[in-house]
Amino acid sequence: MPNRAVDISKALPIEGWMTEKELFWLGEQAQTHKRIVEFGSFCGRSTRALCDNAAGWVMAVDDWRGAREDKLHDPKLVLARFKHNLHGVPCELRIVTGDHTNNKIIDYVSSQNPDMVFLDGSHELRDVASQLMYWKIHMNPGSLLCGHDGDFPGVTYSVINILGSLVLAPETAIWYATV
Repeated sequence: MPNRAVDISKALPIEGWMTEKELFWLGEQAQTHKRIVEFGSFCGRSTRALCDNAAGWVMAVDDWRGAREDKLHDPKLVLARFKHNLHGVPCELRIVTGDHTNNKIIDYVSSQNPDMVFLDGSHELRDVASQLMYWKIHMNPGSLLCGHDGDFPGVTYSVINILGSLVLAPETAIWYATV
């Protein structure tokens, strides 16, 4: 159980798609995990919620081009905005630039032995399925595997078929499973 109040006050003003309830849920989870990896950070809304509540370190992995559903952004500008939004976080923040499908990046992230992985880098069925299959077998038992947009068809289908069911955090589109 968390031993302090969840703080999402600095995350709320940051551009992004996470609702207040989703940010709060991430903050709660961050309080009970020591090695958190987030795939897909954009401007840092969810990353800020994780960092402001983390019991350990947070690693943000992104190519800084933004959501593929939108027009692509300038990676230098997005990364600069991300760094500005995450300035002064109270935990160790590790920033990794690269695509979530790059094997070298995946191997590096896996070698850090995360106990929480949050997937929000792609909503495409093939990408989500590939990530789920990898993390399902590369995380220690009892680790938290979760992600955003459980209401997107590619995400829903992949989670159900690979993890066996779709469990959503109350009043959110965040899916989660203990592996």
